[in-house]
Amino acid sequence: MLDLGDLDYLEALINSKPSFFLDKLQKKLATVQQVHASLPTITCMLHSLALNHKRVLRALT
Repeated sequence: MLDLGDLDYLEALINSKPSFFLDKLQKKLATVQQVHASLPTITCMLHSLALNHKRVLRALT
């Protein structure tokens, strides 16, 4: 399970580069935070942060 520090890290990654793919986020979590999370777990956490596809698309345009 991801803790608050991991969630903050995910949010910072997405804010810095909205086009990150889930597998890249997963690798960054593993290397930087030493957290091994499944892709579905990362997806759920991004939704809990209100980081969804629409928001990412808006950030890219």
